Amino acid sequence: ESAALEASTSCFTCSEGKYSPSLGTPQCLDLPKGYVSHQVGLANVSNATPCNTGYFQNETGQTDCKAAEPGFFVAQTQGGARKARRCPAGFFTDLNASTAC
Repeated sequence: ESAALEASTSCFTCSEGKYSPSLGTPQCLDLPKGYVSHQVGLANVSNATPCNTGYFQNETGQTDCKAAEPGFFVAQTQGGARKARRCPAGFFTDLNASTAC
């Protein structure tokens, strides 16, 4: 007995928050922490949006950056910000998306 193999005749598009970096990739990969995208069919992390000052993303495969909460800040970053920092003793911020305390 021989089992018939079902062949796929189409490729699938990677959903938001995911990418496929090379030809023949069998699955989509989550964008790394610090990067987001609403674009479907993303081929490279460099085409995603990095989370910049005041914003961060600490989870993979996301579509939106998170604003730093009051008491936290995200200073200038190179690449995507992966976490917000707590204001040091003697400093504060009562705003969302702060870039400094």
